[in-house]
Amino acid sequence: MNFYKRHIGDYIKDAAHLTLLEHGVYARLMDVYYTRESGIPDGQAARLIGAHSKAEQQAVNSVLTEFFSLVGGIWTQKRCESEIQAASAQADANRSNGKKGGRPPKTKTDEKPIGFHSGSDSESEKNLSQTPDSINQVIPPNPPPPDGGEGRASVRQRTRATRCTLKTFVDQCQTAGEKPISEYRPLIEYVETTGLPMEHVQLCWEVFKDEFLPGGHKESKMQTDWRKHFLNFVKRRYYQLWYGKPDGTYELTATGIQAKAYHARKAA
Repeated sequence: MNFYKRHIGDYIKDAAHLTLLEHGVYARLMDVYYTRESGIPDGQAARLIGAHSKAEQQAVNSVLTEFFSLVGGIWTQKRCESEIQAASAQADANRSNGKKGGRPPKTKTDEKPIGFHSGSDSESEKNLSQTPDSINQVIPPNPPPPDGGEGRASVRQRTRATRCTLKTFVDQCQTAGEKPISEYRPLIEYVETTGLPMEHVQLCWEVFKDEFLPGGHKESKMQTDWRKHFLNFVKRRYYQLWYGKPDGTYELTATGIQAKAYHARKAA
């Protein structure tokens, strides 16, 4: 993402008490978050924003602790995640329109009032396909169902037709005798194509569940297609759990090793 809206009123309401140094740190953290389109790995924030002095590093710790949540070794923020997901959804919609030959012809109801110029700021904002502006735009109804081959039609139909929490989706899978992700064909194809170890994907799933199941800071989040939503997390490495080596193999990052140890102890 190369652009995001800054709602000054909301910002001042929540952060007016910060020092000038902390304001600068907060702004740089936002830049890094949106540029990477993922949370900030614990222990790397100061380096990523260029905070070198003791005062700057203290400001980083203060801002992270107050405005972010540490989940699975990653500093995340609800507002940032919602903006990134909205931008990604709009980008997908735009790509889909492009494959169909572009947007459909405008009807008379789409005509602009007299005095509205095509180069105005309002029109420009509507065309920012990969920006947080998309959170204010209408996403086309009836999103496509999950790709075939991952489970029974009943659960696919419910997933397509309604939004639900991850807990509800997992319960539906158990009732239908399905596995939430391991039989999802697009995920399997992605793993086979990239050579990504399935154990890394499973670790990502454990961190994902910590975030979205009851007890997680996003437990109330609703999705129409949780399988596809998780696949996006894998593709974009939202949790920064692994990295690719030049020889085509993958290794866990420090964050991944930490998460693996945590979930191993949790399962013991």
